[in-house]
Amino acid sequence: MAADGTDVSFDYGEGYLHVKLLRLLLADWRHSSERARRGQAVFTAHKACVVGQAFLPVVPAQRAFYNPCMGPNFPAAGFILTGGESRRMGGDKALLELAGRPLVFRMVEKLRPLVSEVTLVGAPERYAHLGLPVLPDCEDGRGPVAGIVTALRATRFDWNLIVACDLPFLDPALLELALSETEAVRDNCDAVVPQTEAGPKGWQPLAAAYHRRCLPAFERILASGHPKITLAYDELRVRALTPDVLARFAFSPRMFNNVNSPEDYAEAKRILEG
Repeated sequence: MAADGTDVSFDYGEGYLHVKLLRLLLADWRHSSERARRGQAVFTAHKACVVGQAFLPVVPAQRAFYNPCMGPNFPAAGFILTGGESRRMGGDKALLELAGRPLVFRMVEKLRPLVSEVTLVGAPERYAHLGLPVLPDCEDGRGPVAGIVTALRATRFDWNLIVACDLPFLDPALLELALSETEAVRDNCDAVVPQTEAGPKGWQPLAAAYHRRCLPAFERILASGHPKITLAYDELRVRALTPDVLARFAFSPRMFNNVNSPEDYAEAKRILEG
């Protein structure tokens, strides 16, 4: 619901999902065919299937449309928020290694096939050696709201994936779904945000797509001194990837688990490194 009372909810009916899945599967086929003609081996894994009017339930082994051999798929930018001072972790979590790669590099690998460019938002003196573009936060110590403002001020693109660096379980297929929604809605929404449960606590604002026209709303939140990202949603037309939608695509809620503390890091290492 927008601030003016306008209903900005959307219908994710069966027919809608059929169309979306067909579009994504055809896009995968098209890219694969082009590369095959150039003699390149391309691995494609279709993870959902539409037969007539029947929606076949999606299972994790079949699920998505993300293909790291393809891309960039969308005229969009990707921004990774590096996490500021990481007080709870007691150190720079963006550079913590999981399965041999820093957290921030793991996120870069997820974004690169999807977007036209990837930029880090954080302290240049910490990350310049990584060989990636780095933007300093517009205001130090102001949390992710400042990071979002920095990204939307700098972007050259209308749509932008803005993600936290510390989401080691984030499925890139979710990010592709968010970007595919931006193509579907055109100018009818300002943000596409996953929502794991009803109500404000369910929003996942740092694994989301934002249009550059969101900037004024986030600037007002930043100027107010309030750190809560979702306050800006009162002024925006937000398309939610609802719990039902996430369930239909078999996305695990664990993908939104952050690495905020040494305990979180130890758990992530246990899962990803065995």
